[in-house]
Amino acid sequence: MNFSHENLPPDPLIPGCDAIIVVVIDIVCVTLIYLSKTNLHGSWEAQVITLSERIFNAGCLLLLTAAIALTGCAQSDNIAAAVQQPPPADQGDPFIVYQRSGGLNSLDDVLCIYNGGGCELARKNGRIYRCQVISMKLCKLEQAFEQSGFFALPDQYPGNSQADAIRYSISYAANGQKHRVTAYSDSMPDSLQPLVRELDQCIMLVSTTIPR
Repeated sequence: MNFSHENLPPDPLIPGCDAIIVVVIDIVCVTLIYLSKTNLHGSWEAQVITLSERIFNAGCLLLLTAAIALTGCAQSDNIAAAVQQPPPADQGDPFIVYQRSGGLNSLDDVLCIYNGGGCELARKNGRIYRCQVISMKLCKLEQAFEQSGFFALPDQYPGNSQADAIRYSISYAANGQKHRVTAYSDSMPDSLQPLVRELDQCIMLVSTTIPR
C-alpha cells in the first residue's frame, strides 16, 4: 500500500486573529456602503420592504463573516496552545527521533522530542526550530505508539524500489525499551500509518514557530 505525505506543505501558514479581524472590518465597511447606496423607489410601503430586505441580507452576511472569524481564531488559538516557546535548556536525550527523507520534494526532516515536551526540528534548508509542546500532544503521541504495537514491529520494511518513495525512520524509547523502525511510503503497514500521521502533524506544528 502506498503511503505518502507529499501533499503536506513544508511550512504551513495559519492566519492569526489579527488578519481575520482586518478582513471582518473590510466586509463590514463594504456592507455599510452597500446599504448607503440603496436606491428606494415607489410607495413608502415598497421602500420599507426593499430596505428591510437589504438589511436582512446584510445581517446574514455579517453573521456568516463572524462565524468564519471565530473559527479562524479558534484554530489559531489551538496552534498557539499546542506549541509554546521556548523549551527547557537541558532536556537529556530525546525519547522520539523521527526522520523522513526522499520523495518528490526531496524531504530531509529530523524531529527530536524530549520527555519534558521539548521539540527540535532540523530541515534540509538548514533551519532549526525549537519549541515546547503541551503534555496533551505528548499523550496523543504515546497513545499512537502504543496502538501501533511499535515494540513488536519488525526493524525494517523494505521499499518496492519506487523512485519517489519517502523513507521513514522512527526511534522510540519507553519503559526501559528502545526500538527503531524503518519503512518506506510504498511498503508501510497499516498499523504504522496513524503514528506517522501524528509525527507529520508534529512537524507541521513545530515548523510554525520562528526558526533559530
